[in-house]
Amino acid sequence: MTAVVRSLLPPLVELWLRSQLEQSRRLRIELQGSDGQIWRGHIPQAAIAGEEIVYQGLHFAKVRLQAHDLRLNTAGALRGEAMRLLAPLQVELEVHLSPTGFQQSWRSPLVQQGLVDLLGEAAEPPTTDADIANALAKLLAALPEVHRIDALTVVDGSCHCRGTMAIAAT
Repeated sequence: MTAVVRSLLPPLVELWLRSQLEQSRRLRIELQGSDGQIWRGHIPQAAIAGEEIVYQGLHFAKVRLQAHDLRLNTAGALRGEAMRLLAPLQVELEVHLSPTGFQQSWRSPLVQQGLVDLLGEAAEPPTTDADIANALAKLLAALPEVHRIDALTVVDGSCHCRGTMAIAAT
């Protein structure tokens, strides 16, 4: 049974993750834990990395996520049920947006709605590094307190962000 867990769960997690994304390239998933833990749906540590990720209109050149103490419906997923997150978790993240990815992300419905909620109107994307950094800082400051940004840099229109976000159970 342990070989089944080790051979089937990572592809199931990848399939579920890809179903949440509009686009992904070079998606890598690493799950750590004993076979018994994983079979029971407890994954002590998981890491995900990918390139050219598009999620809700946000265009990331690179993404790296790491989470601890995941609770999934593993046994059910192995029986064909939809993969679900059973408990909320904190995810450490690091993302990079290329200049083009930033411009595309800025025009996404998610960001435009955030601008309307924050500023009362949509806005054209900023073009200078200082304006991009200021605009992103304002948007990120409006995130709920369960999200934390540790670093934000903008160089030649490329954006790099590192922080922590909360993900609710599904």
